[in-house]
Amino acid sequence: MDNVVSDSPSSGATHPFTVNEELSFEDAWVRVAELLQCAVATSQALSEPLGSPHRAVMHLVEMAKMVADRAVECMQPR
Repeated sequence: MDNVVSDSPSSGATHPFTVNEELSFEDAWVRVAELLQCAVATSQALSEPLGSPHRAVMHLVEMAKMVADRAVECMQPR
């Protein structure tokens, strides 16, 4: 994922990552969908029972993933 890179921990930056300024709108949505898919997969890989707050957060991530996927679908030529 060349378009999102980690900042140096010593930089004191408020945000731990930076995004390549050349990243297009369409590619940004694809990256969002990929990151959300990784979040869902990571959560599912945790075999611990999930508490209510964690389930709620994962529900929101899954909803965001569905919206991001739909946005990517809308960008595809018909």
